[in-house]
Order: sequence, then structure tokens, then C-alpha cells
Amino acid sequence: MPLLVVLLLCLGATALPAQDTTFCHSPTQQHTIVSQHLHETRSYWVHLPLGYQDSLSYPVIYVLDAEWRFEFIRHLVFDWGANRLLPASIIVGIPHIDW
Repeated sequence: MPLLVVLLLCLGATALPAQDTTFCHSPTQQHTIVSQHLHETRSYWVHLPLGYQDSLSYPVIYVLDAEWRFEFIRHLVFDWGANRLLPASIIVGIPHIDW
């Protein structure tokens, strides 16, 4: 009897649908700018909130050393925004020059 239960559980587990992998974030846009003062090209990343409308104004969060912190802040802002702890915000990431 216990063997039958284990067998049914194993067969049932393989028939279950996979977890939905729908991504809840909007994509991050990567941009570059040529600095006349620094005489170099610098990159920056912009993440817009879900449902972004250019007719509305949003707070902007700047993330320095973005190569290390950008994804964490992006997920944190998304979570806090979904729980109404933070307004929808634009996130701008500025990676370190050596990145």
C-alpha cells in the first residue's frame, strides 16, 4: 500500500503544470551618453514602472554602482510599490566606470 501511494505521488507530480514564469517587470533600457567634460562615453540604465504614462510625473531613484545594486533595488521598488509602501518610481542606474 505505501508503495502504491509513493508511486501515485510521483506520477501526479510529473503531471502538474510548471510554474508560470510571466515576468512582472517592464524591461530595463540601456542607454549611453557622450560626456564632453569627461571625454568618454558613459552608460546608464532606465527602468520605468508598470503602466508608465509620459503624461504623469514620477519620483526618480538613482542607483550608483548599478552593476551590483540595480537588480536588487528594481525588485525592492517593485515589491514595495505592489504593497503600496512606495509610489511607482523611475529607476536610473549608473554603473561604475570600470564595469
